[in-house]
Amino acid sequence: MPAWQKVRSGILLLFLAVCLILANLAMSAEISFTPSLNIKEEYTDNLFFDRTNKKDQFISTFSPGFEVETKTERGAFNLLGVIDRRVYKQNPEFNDWNYFWDGKINYQLTPRLSTFTEARYRKNSSPDQFLDVTGVEFNTTQPTYTNDYSFGGEYYLSEKTVADLSYGLVRVTYDNPDNMDYVGNMVNLSLTHNLEEFFSSTIGRMNLGYSHYSLNDPGTSLYEFTPKIDFYRPRNTMINNYTCTIGARHALSEKWSVSLDAGPRYTTSEFDTNTIVFPFVTNIKRKTTKDWGPGGHLALTYNREKTSARLTASQEVSPAGASYGATERTNVSVSVSQRFTDKLLGKVSVNYFLNQADAQQFSGSKRSLDKKTYTISPAIRYDFNDDLGVEFNYKFSRVKDQEANTTRDRNLCFFNLVYKHPFFE
Repeated sequence: MPAWQKVRSGILLLFLAVCLILANLAMSAEISFTPSLNIKEEYTDNLFFDRTNKKDQFISTFSPGFEVETKTERGAFNLLGVIDRRVYKQNPEFNDWNYFWDGKINYQLTPRLSTFTEARYRKNSSPDQFLDVTGVEFNTTQPTYTNDYSFGGEYYLSEKTVADLSYGLVRVTYDNPDNMDYVGNMVNLSLTHNLEEFFSSTIGRMNLGYSHYSLNDPGTSLYEFTPKIDFYRPRNTMINNYTCTIGARHALSEKWSVSLDAGPRYTTSEFDTNTIVFPFVTNIKRKTTKDWGPGGHLALTYNREKTSARLTASQEVSPAGASYGATERTNVSVSVSQRFTDKLLGKVSVNYFLNQADAQQFSGSKRSLDKKTYTISPAIRYDFNDDLGVEFNYKFSRVKDQEANTTRDRNLCFFNLVYKHPFFE
């Protein structure tokens, strides 16, 4: 990442922090300041998800952070900051600093109209940073930089009908030249209506979404001949994705609730393809593809005083991360938590990803993508008091590449000590 981009990101975060502080002073809001410290010790038997050359590693992570919250009658402000120092015992050359900042502003303009703004910045060098989000493994400790901005508003058209409009911008860049930087713009319009007069405890909704992704291969210029041109890499890809879903959220009982949104999606992609015309000429053509498919989201939740469970399933088209271009992603996850005592909590989560894309379906990649990722993670947490807790976690992950007919496994276990104490409450 160029130095000027790092400086720009730092200035932006500092400006956001100053704005939040000035807003708090100007509005004389209630303020809460919570410093925190996490100390994490972990062991992995396959750091880079390699099939044959597995690298085991002990990693220590020290994470000081803070959270500032302010509230008024009409608004709420929140600023969260965390710094990670990752130390690799066997390979100190991998040691690095990671950062995460998140600033949010919610404001009630009128009794009917409310708005929100959020800005996030993350630098992450963890090899498994995408695994629980996209199901894609990451085989390097070179950092990823993510800038994420969003704003929107909610307006009550009537007592039973609400309109919600939001816009998001995300930019992801990599230090590793083998990976693809991308920029995404997302717009979403939703309408919800209380259907109590027809169905008890039911809210109907309709969502219209548009997303535009621009993916670029930073490693090789398309307009320069080089013997190292990789014909399988997607290049200069532009993706437009349109979605329309209709669904509802329904409370089955005091303990159970379900929500379902489903509908079609339409995706167009433009990308450059190149071929070598003997002997030394690169022939570049612009190609456009169009694709229809289903999309949506399902959630089933269960809540009791000491037990909670959640099942979710979703399908979408989005960038896969790293060097994989774009993919049609199916995700199913299950989580269960049980509080045994006031201080002891147990959790189990299971996650499944299916990433699929035919050759040149969503990008210029001439390789088909067909990967299944499974993760199971039991954990137990003990809180000594309101400020101090400890967590033990084990995670097993398997990545099965259907195209290459390979399977890679990883075992990860860690111990996490968490301390946080609020001031000025």
